[in-house]
Amino acid sequence: MPADSPQTPAEKSPGILLICKDLMLASGIHAAARQAGLVVKQVSRFPTDLFAGNAPVSGSSGLNSTTANPGETVRFGICIVDLAMMPLPLSEIAAWCQMRSISAVAFGSHVAVDLLNAAREAGFAQVIPNSQLNRKIPEWLSMAQQSTFD
Repeated sequence: MPADSPQTPAEKSPGILLICKDLMLASGIHAAARQAGLVVKQVSRFPTDLFAGNAPVSGSSGLNSTTANPGETVRFGICIVDLAMMPLPLSEIAAWCQMRSISAVAFGSHVAVDLLNAAREAGFAQVIPNSQLNRKIPEWLSMAQQSTFD
C-alpha cells in the first residue's frame, strides 16, 4: 500500500452467531461455514453485552474467535440458536436480531414441542427439529452470505 493511501477500516466479514454448547452439532456448522468463507462466533454462555451491538471477533466476552483474524469485525447475517441451551431470552434474541436485520433461526429436540413453539412465537424466522439441521445448514449459510453491510 502506498504511503499516502488512507488506511481502510477493518474489513467486515459476514458471519454467523451460533448460540450452542453441543460440540457435535456445532462442529458441523463450523466446518460448513469455514468452507463457505464465513466467520462463526460461538457463544456457550449467552453474554448480555452482546445486546450492545455486533461483537468484535477479538475480545474476551465468552466468544469463540478461532475462525477469525485479530481485529476483524463480524457483521452477523444469521443467528443460529440451539434450544437445548434454555433458559434463553428468546424474545430478546429475536428482537435484537430483527433490529439489526439478522435472521434468527433455531433448532431443538423434536420432543421439545413447547420450546420449538416458544421460538416461533418469539419471532424466529425458522425453527426446526435437530433431525433437519444438516439439511438446513446450506440454506442458513446462504442467508449469512447474502446479508448486507452498512
